[in-house]
Amino acid sequence: MLLLAVYSPFTKFYEGTWWQSGTLLVPFSSWDYSISKKFKYNISFSGTWEVGKSVLQYQILTGGKIML
Repeated sequence: MLLLAVYSPFTKFYEGTWWQSGTLLVPFSSWDYSISKKFKYNISFSGTWEVGKSVLQYQILTGGKIML
């Protein structure tokens, strides 16, 4: 698991307006589950949170890994 804290004094949104955001937390976590010797199933989670306010973005990714 990885957790990154970033200080971002200004963030620009799609509308082009500037917003004072402060400190952002960017966690990332990834898990592999072995289904067989040659196949693994992966689940990854990451996101961006503004400390003390709200979730700005998050994503959950899944996929498979085949070892040849």
